[in-house]
Amino acid sequence: MSHNSTDLFLLLRACAYGVVDVVDSMRLKARHRQSALPSDGSLANLSCAITGGNAGVGFETARLLAQRGCKTTILCRNKGRAQEAIKRIYESDERMVNYALLDLNDPKSIEECARSSPHYDILVNNAGVMLPPLTSEGFDPSYQSNYLGHYQFMSALERLGKAPNRICNVSSVTHNGGRAKQCLQPAFYAPSKGRKLSRWDRWSTYCDSKLAITLWTEQLCSKGYRAFALDPGISTSKLGYGFFANHSPLGFLPSSWLQNLCGALFRTPRDSARLM
Repeated sequence: MSHNSTDLFLLLRACAYGVVDVVDSMRLKARHRQSALPSDGSLANLSCAITGGNAGVGFETARLLAQRGCKTTILCRNKGRAQEAIKRIYESDERMVNYALLDLNDPKSIEECARSSPHYDILVNNAGVMLPPLTSEGFDPSYQSNYLGHYQFMSALERLGKAPNRICNVSSVTHNGGRAKQCLQPAFYAPSKGRKLSRWDRWSTYCDSKLAITLWTEQLCSKGYRAFALDPGISTSKLGYGFFANHSPLGFLPSSWLQNLCGALFRTPRDSARLM
């Protein structure tokens, strides 16, 4: 990947929008915005599946949907983490939530989950990673996890006649740093032994994945689906905190200081879930 002037412009644009997102998070905290979801029981006749519903914004979204009577299923690749999330929801709200195993990096798991799934009224494509560890082949899995795995799962549901009525795709303001010419070309991001990825390359891949899921949302709308792409904003989730701790100049701060700073500036995962 060449570090040309276009890539630099896109990166700076993504950073600028990120600053705007931080300001918006601060405004949201100051206003104590109430949940935009309907009141309890209004979703009792609906079913929803949410990828990555075991932690962070996904967990809070699953809990909010369950509180409103929605038959909620957490899609997660780790059985233990899914069961722990369900236990937490039940202990605090006495709401029953189901789970199904889904590994968005494994085509076989995607197909098996689609085949065993019932028809869901709502699908929330929430799972995602940011600058994750590279695979043994030197592959950055963020493109597969953030976009391609969701695309493959939805395609399988369509093929099996189980396509949901409404799709909510979690994107990000960083889609403004994505490269439109290649973000919908999965072959560009395929594993390649011997290829060394710089932090620049990996950040660009993350931005591309968010642009891809945004453009895919437009395609779904053109096919007649009620599809939405949204930016839940920067939150104090493990993903959000991890970015500032490991990939930003703020990483030099003691963890307690950084946690307090993030807590003061950014919205909570529950705040972000309310935007769903």
